[in-house]
Amino acid sequence: MSKRRIPSIDTSLDPATLGGPALEAVRDELLAIDERDLLSLNVEVSAAATLIVGAAPVIRRHRAALVAQFGEPMTGAALDRLELLARAALQAHAAYRALESGTDVQQLSADVVKYREVLVAEVRTLVLRGVLSRGVVGELQGTKGFRNQYLDLMQLTAVLTEHWDTVEPQTGLELAYVQQAEAAAHALVDAIGARSLASQSPAAELRQRAFTLMASTYDDARRLISFLRWKRGDADRIAPSLFAGRSNGRRAKPSESTEEPSPDVTPSPDAPDGDPFAGT
Repeated sequence: MSKRRIPSIDTSLDPATLGGPALEAVRDELLAIDERDLLSLNVEVSAAATLIVGAAPVIRRHRAALVAQFGEPMTGAALDRLELLARAALQAHAAYRALESGTDVQQLSADVVKYREVLVAEVRTLVLRGVLSRGVVGELQGTKGFRNQYLDLMQLTAVLTEHWDTVEPQTGLELAYVQQAEAAAHALVDAIGARSLASQSPAAELRQRAFTLMASTYDDARRLISFLRWKRGDADRIAPSLFAGRSNGRRAKPSESTEEPSPDVTPSPDAPDGDPFAGT
């Protein structure tokens, strides 16, 4: 069978080597944040940073009034670095995404589902023609969930490989195709493992730290604006919430990224689940 190519992720990277100019400017401050103070990534990093870059100039139009109300040190700490911190978060996010770039789990899942469909149809035909016995394949799990996709495809490739001498004269499949299908199943599992490593890497931690500093500073700015504009009721138009427009309040885990959700692949209407030979 074909050899497995295991994607590699360097989890030994030093956070001090990651990022760009804005990130470099606040690196020491980021690394000094207590782990207990880190915020969960409960909003898209890129969307939040973009919102802050756009809101910062509008917020600063009220700087004089804020200084008069709260003083220069408090106002400056909340307002003067908003764009810098947003760009630092974007750079940290880019470094993390670069680390993840070789682990396209969704595409690999789609490949596995397609191979599964082809092999289920072929095995079903071979059973109907009496080339393979009806009980040669156990109950399949279906396409819902990466684990089930992997297990089904591995079972199908194992059956075809084991009976290849019998199957070969009766099928239009090539053994190379069966081997490619098995390799796709292994690649899916490898990619899931690589993505898990990426979520625990220094790049992921640095992104979380950059998000924490950006979001906390912006929250301070929103508090000041909210107090200043309380009677006018327009604080949210000046400094919109990072969570505006969210349809639910589900909080992501610290290592969870909402940029790349991993929903299960929706089964094709023609992709049989469970017993591939039910009704035959």
